[in-house]
Amino acid sequence: MAIATLEQLDRALAGTLKPVYLLSAEEPLTSDEAADAIRAAARAQGFEEREVYAVERGTAPWAEILASAQSMSLFAARKLIELRMPGGKP
Repeated sequence: MAIATLEQLDRALAGTLKPVYLLSAEEPLTSDEAADAIRAAARAQGFEEREVYAVERGTAPWAEILASAQSMSLFAARKLIELRMPGGKP
């Protein structure tokens, strides 16, 4: 399902979270606000841990990201994995 506005995102986040969200916007503030909304919804639904990875072209730690996605946390039941790709391409 494609979401075009922050208002649509807010309505979509009121239900069950999707496994993946892809954010892209012309204005960085718009994507930051969308990411903040997703993080708030995730916290409200029990996501207690968050890991952030910066993915630059040719330097992506894919093995580390995959291991993180497959590992269970000792302290949190659910975790949010955030990939930041400033160039838009992995």
